[in-house]
Amino acid sequence: MQDKIFPLKKYKDQPMEVVLQDRNYCEWLAAQSWFREKFKPYYQIIINNFGEPGETPEHNALQARFLDDRFCLALGNLCKWKLMNKNACIRNLGKAIRLAKELNPQNDYEYNKNLKRMEEISEMREDMNESIIEWEGKELMDGEPFFKMKTIFEQDWWDVIIKTDDTYCKNECIIWKDCDINFWKIAVEIKPLVGDDYPEILRKMNNRNTNSKYKCLIYDNFYAEKVTLEEVKKKFASLEILVFSINEIETEMQNI
Repeated sequence: MQDKIFPLKKYKDQPMEVVLQDRNYCEWLAAQSWFREKFKPYYQIIINNFGEPGETPEHNALQARFLDDRFCLALGNLCKWKLMNKNACIRNLGKAIRLAKELNPQNDYEYNKNLKRMEEISEMREDMNESIIEWEGKELMDGEPFFKMKTIFEQDWWDVIIKTDDTYCKNECIIWKDCDINFWKIAVEIKPLVGDDYPEILRKMNNRNTNSKYKCLIYDNFYAEKVTLEEVKKKFASLEILVFSINEIETEMQNI
């Protein structure tokens, strides 16, 4: 698509490669509603492939949506993210305790030193099995989030990282380092528009290193001449990347 010929008068009949050298002009075009509506393929090139997406108003507006915990939790629900559920915490802790015992035989000094504390933690987590628990003054029923949510912006080349705030775990749980809590994160790439340029987006996302459980592409609009949305989703799914629209997340928010 970089070889497209530009149709507007300032750079009329010139390749997009030439147009993209004029950063100020491209930023101005991207901010014009008429350009977004009438010249979607060209807008798509400017927004997604060239220039920093964080510099576009559309991208910044979408990124700001993740300041809303309900919006982040809705995305977590679409991913079927279980970390926020206290029952998942109990299972993860049980797994971590078993792992610790396997790695530290009974006669190991470190294991004996920590055995009493591990037993205390096990009892504490067993108390979580009650139908209602108290957490910072709020009663939580089974299945409701137990941990606080933590949202980090612009980390490791991702637009957003959604994770559990594990401050409590670090301070209170001796086996925190062996728990899956470090892995159950959602790494998010944001695109105002997705279309025929999706292979480049897919390549960049797939090449990023992450220890996150989920990788997600979140988009606002889809426009393509050569591929359907379902085909794009299948391509991303083949590399274990989930694709959701802003509308899908907003709909899921109604269920929270």
